[in-house]
Amino acid sequence: MKHLAWIVLGGAACRAAGTDAAVDSPTVMTGSVYLDVTNIGGRCSVTINDEQPFTSAEQTIAGIVPGQTIPLTASAIAGFTLGLWHHTTHDMGSGDPGTITDQGAVSSASVTLGDTPGCVWICCSSGSGDCPTADQCP
Repeated sequence: MKHLAWIVLGGAACRAAGTDAAVDSPTVMTGSVYLDVTNIGGRCSVTINDEQPFTSAEQTIAGIVPGQTIPLTASAIAGFTLGLWHHTTHDMGSGDPGTITDQGAVSSASVTLGDTPGCVWICCSSGSGDCPTADQCP
């Protein structure tokens, strides 16, 4: 899993220098939490907090101030169909389609973290029932 370190300055998050290298655990500032984002099979292009999109299976951002809302967007890569977000603000237990834009090409959602680390996940499907039905967050 690749971890990104975040530094919070005056309420704004920015990427710390040298964070492209993998680390054993996210760097979490005192009083902050982290968010794990799982992209099942790497079949979606996911953006966290308006940063660069990724297609890897997992990303972690750290240094989130409790109460901070993190915007998320996803689009399906070629050959897959956009799926549901899980554990986001509007997920009532069966998934959150997010706000769909661009004729169904992009789904936007958000998550607001409390005092504990968070986890969200999304799956873009090939149409053969290949998205998990079990929760992917620990």
